[in-house]
Amino acid sequence: GYDLVVSNHGLVSVGLSLAQRRHGLATPVLTFATETHAISAYWADAEADLILVPNEGVRARLERFGVPRA
Repeated sequence: GYDLVVSNHGLVSVGLSLAQRRHGLATPVLTFATETHAISAYWADAEADLILVPNEGVRARLERFGVPRA
C-alpha cells in the first residue's frame, strides 16, 4: 500500500474521502488547495485528513464552508 495520497484537485479529494468512509481506504489523503483566491465549496470537505492552503484568505473561506481549522 501507500503511505500517503497527495491530491491537488478538490473533486478528487472528495472522492478519496468518500472511499475512506464507504470502502475502507486506509491511506491518508493530503489535499493541496491550489486556488489562491475565491476558492469554491467543492474543496471544502470537513472530513478531509488535511487540507493545505496557500494563504489565510483561502483558509478563512474554507472555514466558512465548514472545514475546521487544523
